[in-house]
Amino acid sequence: MPLFAFETLNLKYLLFYNNEIKTLHSNVVNLPNLEILLVEGNRLTLPPEISLLHRLAVLNVKLAENKLKTLPETIADMKNVKVLTIDSNQISIFPRAPCYLPNLSICENLIQSLPKDINELKKQQEFSVRNNKLIFSPVQLFWLTKLKDLGVHDKKLEFLSDKVENLEFRFLNLARNLFKSITTDLCNCTMLKHLIIRNNLTQLLANTHRLKHLKELSRNLGSLDEQVSHLKDLSKIEASRNALTYIPVELKNCTRVTKADLGNNKRCQFPNALCALFDLQPLNLSGNSISEIIPGISDMKDLEHLELNKNKLSSFSACLYSLIERVYLDVGENEMNSMPAVVSEMKAVQVLLLHHNKFESFPEELCSFKFLKTLDISNNQIKGIPLQLGSLEVIKDLNISNNQFASFPSEICHLSSLETLTVCQTNGLNIREHFL
Repeated sequence: MPLFAFETLNLKYLLFYNNEIKTLHSNVVNLPNLEILLVEGNRLTLPPEISLLHRLAVLNVKLAENKLKTLPETIADMKNVKVLTIDSNQISIFPRAPCYLPNLSICENLIQSLPKDINELKKQQEFSVRNNKLIFSPVQLFWLTKLKDLGVHDKKLEFLSDKVENLEFRFLNLARNLFKSITTDLCNCTMLKHLIIRNNLTQLLANTHRLKHLKELSRNLGSLDEQVSHLKDLSKIEASRNALTYIPVELKNCTRVTKADLGNNKRCQFPNALCALFDLQPLNLSGNSISEIIPGISDMKDLEHLELNKNKLSSFSACLYSLIERVYLDVGENEMNSMPAVVSEMKAVQVLLLHHNKFESFPEELCSFKFLKTLDISNNQIKGIPLQLGSLEVIKDLNISNNQFASFPSEICHLSSLETLTVCQTNGLNIREHFL
């Protein structure tokens, strides 16, 4: 580590990330005003000088992405430290840490168990141990009464203590473990706002309705049940890549939901309950088997982003035109071959994806989309482009690849705002004469 760094006693921030530093210089203790020490992405192992850090008033210590195998016990004497990050090292034994440390991150190490005295971290508010070698979490972890943010995802946890007593949790991430069941005592954490347990269970926890303040529910599901209707503060539903066939009508009572991801499930019908979620803005229903859009979708006035790709829509539903505020619409990879005239009213659309459908002619209705910036109509059977295409005055990205053009559609040359044009043609369309 360069000596010049220690010649300025007023230095507050010392950042030496992504270098080849193997040791900290002992003179680092001559920086009494140091607040942030960042030595991430180096080659620190365990230099004796690191034990001198407890003499500093440093508030933020980041030693991630090094080759540390342990930490000296003296690091527990760093009473002023607020954040200690030792992610991506080679630590196998959970180290002693300052008892009053509010934020500890020790992800991507080799830790197999947590010590029973971990409850001595009395002021711990954020704690993350993802991607270690843990197979169970000790009950003491839930005795950290100040803990609000806990991440124990991306491991092989099979067991979660059935004595969950922490009532302060705001964020709990248990995703991608091996849980077959989780204690219903988890519902004692009534202040919980974000619960992420995907890639574990197949059913909602009993008493989920007690989580009155829950805003985000992200999990793998075989079905949604009526309990969800009790989650009045719920604002985000993440239930993609499951086997959902049923969505309860009671979901309509979750009127604060603003984002829903139900993509890649087994829905055959557009969920009626969603039409009552008037504040919903992004909605993902891609990768289902929906064949028809219901009229009730017109009630979703604030819907700006809608993904319906990879379904079984045979036509561009006239029901969609009423959503005049929609900005992003993806209906690619369906079976559509025409568009009703009323869609010309959808003037707010900026991104429209119609690729991999069955259009044989370019829908002239699109030429009235005055704010359209991105259009993908590739992989259809279109043979020509209408002259009215020049009305798209702000279009920047156009993809017409793999259609049935006999010659290059010269109408495209009149799009003065165009920045990206994609014309990948499998039948060897000759475009040379138009660009040379």
